[in-house]
Amino acid sequence: MSTATGASKQEDFFKKNERLKRPMSPHLTIYKPQLTSMMSITHRACGMILSAYAATFAIYTMSSSGNLAEHIEAWKTLPVIVPFALKCGFIFPLYYHVINGVRHLVWDMGKGFQLGTLYKSGYAVIALSLLFGAIDLLFY
Repeated sequence: MSTATGASKQEDFFKKNERLKRPMSPHLTIYKPQLTSMMSITHRACGMILSAYAATFAIYTMSSSGNLAEHIEAWKTLPVIVPFALKCGFIFPLYYHVINGVRHLVWDMGKGFQLGTLYKSGYAVIALSLLFGAIDLLFY
């Protein structure tokens, strides 16, 4: 019986995994998407979208010259789809992020962790975000 060093055992491990066509480590493709994980990813993405809007607005206001009336006139010259698309890209992430943030605050109080409650509150966040966003767009 031969004794192998740690380095050779490690090499054997990688060769075996390569031969069996195993991934290097568990990958997202092996996990079944769940409501909770997808909502977590969406919450983070919405936060990044809102941050991008805030940064773009800050850079625009710092680098532009002119008064508010000039900016309003400039917006009026754009095709109607541009402000509408920008508003949709802001409103839906905003509502989702705020409503889901309230859900997280409830969790911080130690409530709502039962599986049924998690799914009910998750679906409520999605429904309310879409509802409030649609109502807001009706008044565009």
